[in-house]
Amino acid sequence: MSTNKPAHGTTEDNIEIQKLFHALKVDPLAWAKWYMEEANKRRRPSEILAQHRQEAIHIIEEHKGLNPRVFGSVARGDDTINSDINIMIDAQECSMVDLGRMRTDLQKLLGVPVSLIPSDFMFPQIEQATTVQTIPLDKFPK
Repeated sequence: MSTNKPAHGTTEDNIEIQKLFHALKVDPLAWAKWYMEEANKRRRPSEILAQHRQEAIHIIEEHKGLNPRVFGSVARGDDTINSDINIMIDAQECSMVDLGRMRTDLQKLLGVPVSLIPSDFMFPQIEQATTVQTIPLDKFPK
């Protein structure tokens, strides 16, 4: 079944949408923000992180974190829409409050769960295995 309707809405369609927003008393900007948040929920975390990489780096640095590295499914490229984002940081200068705020701010930015792991909290065997699979955040995606 084909239609002769253009791929993007016509001016009349846009006017009808504007009327609908007005009738429903919906702020189009608030709706657009909600829609983008919902769209982010349906994207792979690797895609979201790639889009917001610089902001994520800024948040980590703001809370005294250094050398952020992505590991796990996001680093391997086999993450799904249900995956979290694993980030290892050097946190020698971070307090527990800094770490908590950093994680909260990253989750607000990215809209997905974030596991934030200070490198000095890891057992040497795990850190060694993880280091092989890490990607520096400033180089993400591969």
